[in-house]
Amino acid sequence: TDAPTYLGGMASSTFRDLREHREALRDATVRAGFFPIGMENDTAKGADVIDSSLAMVGRAAAVFLVIGRKYGQTPKDPEHNPTQLSITELEFNEAIRLDRPIRFYDMATEHLLPDGQTELNTTNRRKLEAFRKRARERAREAVPGGVHRVWDSFTSAADFRAKVTQALAELRES
Repeated sequence: TDAPTYLGGMASSTFRDLREHREALRDATVRAGFFPIGMENDTAKGADVIDSSLAMVGRAAAVFLVIGRKYGQTPKDPEHNPTQLSITELEFNEAIRLDRPIRFYDMATEHLLPDGQTELNTTNRRKLEAFRKRARERAREAVPGGVHRVWDSFTSAADFRAKVTQALAELRES
């Protein structure tokens, strides 16, 4: 579908473990003159979480995918999520389907995290690594029509903040 006519930048990531990163992204988004889109700003709290998340991707002019060390919420919905993917992975799939520009950020192994911020579930850990690999591969693909996809990693919250600020400035200029 067509890209939105206003400048909305969507934060797509797990929530609790990346709260500081999402806040940095939201702040940088506003400073760059974009409207922040994310679960923090979602007014449709009573709506189906999958439908609401995919609608946010549809409203976004660009998606900022942040992959940390947790796979994330996986709604059990045989109709909307038969393969039991995380919300973040569903958002990624929708951004690919809609040919949205995507800026991928992968948390480097050097990034220090508090206890409890790493995926412990073996199945989810495998899903997370498969998702990370697929996202990295999709970032390297040539996309027709000038859709911009870039992969980057970050080693700290400060490093992430600097990279997001730069990416938003570049996106604003394009």
